[in-house]
Amino acid sequence: MQDIVYPGKEKMAAAVPAAENSRESQRTEKSEKTKEENEVRDNSIKTGTISSEDCSSYMEMAMAYILDVEDYEKSLDYLEKIQDAYAPAEDLHEIVEVLLGRKKEPARLRMHLKNLEKAASGEDKERYYRCLIRGYSLLNTKQSAEAILRLGECCLNEPGIGNSEAGEVREYMASACEKAGEYERAARLCEELLEQMKDGEKREETYRKIIVLYESSGQSDKALETCVRGLGERKTSEELRITHIRLLCQDAAVGRDLCARTIQEYIGQMPEILEKEEFQKLQREYEIQVEGDNVWVGR
Repeated sequence: MQDIVYPGKEKMAAAVPAAENSRESQRTEKSEKTKEENEVRDNSIKTGTISSEDCSSYMEMAMAYILDVEDYEKSLDYLEKIQDAYAPAEDLHEIVEVLLGRKKEPARLRMHLKNLEKAASGEDKERYYRCLIRGYSLLNTKQSAEAILRLGECCLNEPGIGNSEAGEVREYMASACEKAGEYERAARLCEELLEQMKDGEKREETYRKIIVLYESSGQSDKALETCVRGLGERKTSEELRITHIRLLCQDAAVGRDLCARTIQEYIGQMPEILEKEEFQKLQREYEIQVEGDNVWVGR
């Protein structure tokens, strides 16, 4: 009944026959042991003699399917085995059902979130909190945003949290900050995300997000700085070029000649910008005229 394959199970591609036979024997032995342990747990549940150790094991598996595999249906299978005997399992079951899109009253969801947070303790506290963050993200309220930020800070302060998990937490926190109108804090969280992000397209998307957040916080200088930095990385990005043009043109302190030279440069590098609807909107708004290699900005 072992559905997750953990890394490090097979590190060598080949070995001498005796060693291979030994490993095969160990795997078979382990598989049989796991099967027996699960059968014992299932029988315990059927006879009403489920132990606290069984509850912990099933909760651990349920959270693994939520956080590591994102198979919410499978997590329900484990929670349903113990929810009648273990209240936190019932709370998590209700939260997962909402994550699956099944409608619940907001007040009912809040109750289960509060109950589950009270049950979070020990080594699994960070994983409980990450499940709670996903649940709170479904409630579009200031209180839920505050809960995400509070739980997120707790997770980030855990010494054992990995980069991937920390990145996920920061994404939820940035979204919560945006909902709460804390745009500068959201931008800073996205900046932290960039430090761990490798994928070029995701980095560009994050740069664009940071630009919008800094603009929303009234910091157009930081938005412009971020855009230039993004262009330094994503030299073929149409979207960042158009955003750079917009940021320059909308700033009355920027000379129209600089705006024109920048547009001229970008058209020379990427003529297809002229066909983009976003650029054409800027043309109308700032009276941008393009004739051959010449560019004028009227407003």
